[in-house]
Amino acid sequence: MYFLEILKEMDNRHQDEIEILYAEANELLSIVVASIKTLRNREDQR
Repeated sequence: MYFLEILKEMDNRHQDEIEILYAEANELLSIVVASIKTLRNREDQR
């Protein structure tokens, strides 16, 4: 996601598209983190 922040600062013409991509990346990251937490909780219960 860091590269999207850099790209956003460098390219003013595509701000809207970059913000959409940033939001999508953030949502995907949240899903991955939640999945890892779920897996760890299941492993701890065994």
